[in-house]
Amino acid sequence: MEEFDGSWFLQTCRFWTALPAASGQSPDDKIANESKNEIKGMLEKLTDKAKECGLKTTVICVRKTLTILGADTCIWKNYFDRVPVIFETLENEIETIKLMRIAANKADYYDNPALFGEDVNRAFRSACFDIREAGNCFAVGRNTACVFHVMRVIESALEEAAKVIGVPLELESESPSWEQILKTIKVRVGQIESTEPKEENWRQKRQFAQIIMERIRSIKDAWRNPVMHVVAQHDEHSARSVLNHTEAFMRDLVKRLAQLRQPVTDILE
Repeated sequence: MEEFDGSWFLQTCRFWTALPAASGQSPDDKIANESKNEIKGMLEKLTDKAKECGLKTTVICVRKTLTILGADTCIWKNYFDRVPVIFETLENEIETIKLMRIAANKADYYDNPALFGEDVNRAFRSACFDIREAGNCFAVGRNTACVFHVMRVIESALEEAAKVIGVPLELESESPSWEQILKTIKVRVGQIESTEPKEENWRQKRQFAQIIMERIRSIKDAWRNPVMHVVAQHDEHSARSVLNHTEAFMRDLVKRLAQLRQPVTDILE
């Protein structure tokens, strides 16, 4: 989806509407170079905007006007006659495309590269794409798709957290399920528990793993499984709730991961 600069089109329309009266020239007068340059500048910007929106007929119409304007013999009447043609072409062609409005209370979600904060982005770079896409989907009302991307964010967090606590995920499947990952973490934690010597802060890492597994298992059962198996559809309220809970979870996870790297006696509640 592309952004549409509606304010610029309105400014352009006001310029065209006011120009005939503001020029103070007779329709049969030649257009001075200064006025030509001003008009050309606006028309060239209109051409660029029309290209961005895929308004091919409007682009052709404006280019013809620029050609007429470029003639040494061009008079104001030649230009005044072209203005309604451009307006009509633009109006007709805009009717062939669909414009979507993002509600004011959702504007900050759209194309937001740091929807969950810069700290989360730095800690989970593999999740940045899905965090941004989750915001985009929510902004345009694609609520179930929003939750789908959020689940991918959680999966990135699960895998990254497993690596940090020293639990490598060497699974046979290239795309292991959450249940596989959770079971693998549990098994590896048990294996490490039964070996000696242990890392100095293993107790903290074990507590961390238990807390994260409990939270992610809750997310899996409540949100992930239903949305992945075509059981649940989300509305704006539920999608916003999932976004908010996930943001809080990711921010908390970042803090806990940072604490694990600090030489403290007990970092977890």
